[in-house]
Amino acid sequence: MPFAIKIFHRLNKKYKGYNFKAFKKETIADFAEHIALHVNIDAIHKALDDT
Repeated sequence: MPFAIKIFHRLNKKYKGYNFKAFKKETIADFAEHIALHVNIDAIHKALDDT
């Protein structure tokens, strides 16, 4: 049993742990989707080329 679960399970019997790897993967995927939907890369390239 991981250290954090041993400690926190004593404080709260319902504590199951935290999967940072899964959280990180989901957060990066959400960010990439947001960028794809809201950022116009072609407009950025054009604006940079025009300077």
